[in-house]
Formats: sequence, C-alpha cells, structure tokens
Amino acid sequence: MIYYSKFSNFRNLRVPGQIRKKGREYVKKIFLLWVIVSTLLIFSGCTQTTGMVENNQSLNSGLCHHDFSVLAQKLADKLAAGIGVEKVGRIAVASLGGPGVGVTGLGEHLGDKLGVAMFETGKFPDLMERRQLKKVLEAQSIEQSGYFDQQTVARYGGLIGVESMVIGTIKDLGSYFDVTVRIVDVKSGHIAAVGEERLAAGKISRELAEKRQQATLTIKTAPAVQGKIIVAGRSYDLADGLAVVNSLPFGSYPVLINARGFKEARQSINVKNSCETLTVNLESELYSISLQISPPSADCTIDGDKIKLNNSGFARVEKLEAGTHIFRIAAKDYKCLTEKFDPSRESDMIIELEANNSYTAFTDSIAKKVKKIESSFPAKVRVWTDKPNYRLGEEITFHVQVVRDCYLNLININPNGDLTLLFPNQHHPDNFVHAGQTLNIPENYYGFRLKIQPPCGFENVYALASDRPINIFDPDFKNETFHAMTRSGTRGVGVEAVQNRLDKTLLKGAAAVKFETW
Repeated sequence: MIYYSKFSNFRNLRVPGQIRKKGREYVKKIFLLWVIVSTLLIFSGCTQTTGMVENNQSLNSGLCHHDFSVLAQKLADKLAAGIGVEKVGRIAVASLGGPGVGVTGLGEHLGDKLGVAMFETGKFPDLMERRQLKKVLEAQSIEQSGYFDQQTVARYGGLIGVESMVIGTIKDLGSYFDVTVRIVDVKSGHIAAVGEERLAAGKISRELAEKRQQATLTIKTAPAVQGKIIVAGRSYDLADGLAVVNSLPFGSYPVLINARGFKEARQSINVKNSCETLTVNLESELYSISLQISPPSADCTIDGDKIKLNNSGFARVEKLEAGTHIFRIAAKDYKCLTEKFDPSRESDMIIELEANNSYTAFTDSIAKKVKKIESSFPAKVRVWTDKPNYRLGEEITFHVQVVRDCYLNLININPNGDLTLLFPNQHHPDNFVHAGQTLNIPENYYGFRLKIQPPCGFENVYALASDRPINIFDPDFKNETFHAMTRSGTRGVGVEAVQNRLDKTLLKGAAAVKFETW
C-alpha cells in the first residue's frame, strides 16, 4: 500500500530532470506530426496522379477520378442508366467543350474515351465512330471542331445523319475538372440522359486542358486595300486586301478593320475550323474639301467635272472618295496648274496661280497686300458701292471712309485686269483724307457721272491708306482725268517701277469691295 500510494501520486514520483525534458520533446514531435497528417487529409480532395494508367479502380461518389478511362466508363454507365428502355437510335459523341472557350485537347480526348466506353455498355449499338464523325463534319464544312451545344445539335444533326448526339462541357474548378455530358435528341432537342463526374487536375489533364485547337484565319477585303486589322487584341497588316492570322485558338472573336479611305468595319467570327476565311466588304469614306483659288475668275475642274467658284474664289466640294483625284485650274494670263490630290489627306487647299506676265503679277500683289493689311488693321478703312451688281450703262458711285487722317489711293481693276486709279484724280489731285470724312467718287462738283462699260464680269476696288504720302503710280493729271494701266499698253519696265513703289509703301489700312456687271 505504501508503494502504490507513492507511484499513484505523480507529484511524488521522482524522475531525473534530463529524462523529463526528453520526454516532453518527444511528445511535442508526435503531436506536430499528427497535426500535419490531419491537415493534409482534410485539404486534399483528390489524390494527384501524373499518368493515364488503365485500371478498374474508381473513387467513391462525389470524389475525383484520376484515370480517363474510369471517368469515361462512369459517365457512360450514367448515360446508359438514364435512357432506360428509351431508344436513342444512331448516336454520335461530340468533343466536349472547355475548359474555357472552344475545344481543348482534354475535351477531344474525353470525347474519344467516352465513345469507347458507351459502346462497351451494349446500350448504344448504333454508335457513329469518332473518326467517321470528323470526316462527315469536314465534308459538310460545319463545326469541324466537333463541339456542339443544344442549338447546333438541332441545326446540324440531320446533316450528320444521326438521331441523337452526346454533348458536354468541362469546367476548371482548381483541384479538379467538373465534367458534364448529356444525350440530346436531334429533332426535338429533348435531353434524354445526363451524367456528371469529376476528374482530378493532374499534370497530363492540365497539359491537355491548355492545348487548344488552333486555326488559320484569312481575312479578305473588297476592294483590296492597305490597312490594319485587329483580332484577339493583336494588330496585323492588311496588304492588298489580305491578312492572315495564324495559331488562333477556336472561339468567337471581334474583327476590326481600319483602311485609309474607308469606314471602320467591325465584324465577328466564330472560329471553329482549322482554316477559316472572312470576307469583308468595305464602305468608302466620303470626304469634303475646301478650295480657295486665286484668281477667283479661274476655271476649276476635278476629275473633269467643273467646280463653280464664288466671287472670292471659294468652293466646297462634297462626297469625294479617298484616293487619287486630279484638279485642273486655268485662267487668262496665268500658268495652268494640274495636280493630283487625295481628299482623305487634304481637306483645305489654297491655290494661287502663277502669273505669266509682270502686269498680272502686279495686280495680284495689290490684292494680296490688301488682304494682309485688312487682317492686321481691321476697320481702319471702309469702301463700298451702292449695290452688289450693275447692268451696262448704269451709273455707279464709290464710297470711302477712314477712321483717322491719312493718305489714300482708290484702285479699280476690271474683269480684263485693266487698272484705273480712281483717287487721287484730276479733280482731286491731293490724296489726303480727313478722319470721318466720306469720300465719293465721283463727287458732284466733278461735273460727270461714272457709267458701267464693257467688259462684263466681276470688278474689284481696293482702298489703300497710309500715314505718309502715297505715290505708287506717279500719275500726271494734266492729260488724264483718271490714271489708267492696261495689260496691252503697259511695258514691263514701267510695271516693275510701280511694283517697287508699292512694295516700299507702308500701309496702315486697306479695304476691298467686289461687284458684278452684266
């Protein structure tokens, strides 16, 4: 009783300190090992495998299969049990879709295995061989990928020559693949049987799942143009209306086509065959251009069609297709200009014909100088006529007003290009004008009126103002009322002298008015 009492009391048991320490460490190691093993058992839903070993083992219901043949046999048994005594007639097994878009190597392999397993059940005696199915698909040019859904079964089943089809999908759920198959009646679309199993995500199954069926996509455009296409987020060159996209996984893709001169084209294509072709009809982009031509009296044609210019030489041309067009501009006393242009690249064109004589160059320089001064010193000078157009024989009066004291020249150029200095003149040789004063040409005290004379057409009147005395033309009013210059009566040397004086004149204001005579 004494010994028993001593050993039953753990506190009274005397054990050397070193032995007690080792014992505690040993217990800790045992406990840690137990935790690790338990954790692995809890979180491991499937035992991984790296090979396709033919065996007859299968895991319990709800667990993963790690053998393709076992999985196919389980699915075949479920389909056979599902149809019962119902007859499915001639039946074909399509490649399973997924994981993801289209068919992968895994879906094709499982389709092959499932066909064999279904035949072995004895419930599907009239089963179309998979190789025969692929030949039929190729001959019919439909769904060569072998993947079908309920809609395509109803659409193409009759063409294939079967009464039922087995279709299915594969979903990647991380540690395993969820495989679902069903038998679909071709005529009614009715589902006759369903089977579902799990496949362990091993090395080989992963490799097959990542092996997607690929195609070569050829894109053609009409007309054959240059540009860019975008498929699956990647850009490809479009050369002479042709682009080829290689190694494109099966699936649906948007196609974007950009070609200069044509509207952006957007289409989609379902890539389901090893070789696909997409033909796109491009719609021309129509362009508008603005023309500003000097002289405004010029004749302008584009591709042989006459273009009407307004009084300022401006025209707006609509609905031109991209590509090469030809304009031709011609005017009397100017060099003819013929050039090519592309409205998709040029929307505004300012064209100034080159004068073929010094006199025309001089009258052009007056118009250019007035235009430049008008933009630099707006509202300094104002010039106008009583109305915009006149008939032959009608009287006309020119009016000029300045905002400050200045020296003034008033010049008229008729449709032939002949120049008349209206102010100063024989009746008013001093060209100084007071601010706010309205100058009329002719004034009542001139003793005569101005009447419209031929030639008819557009006439331009230019007012030039300066802070300093102006002597551009060096007129002699003893023998003439108005100083005049004509194309035929003006020598080149004289024109050059006038041009030099115009270039040296510092203008502080300018204005122009145009009117038409007939």
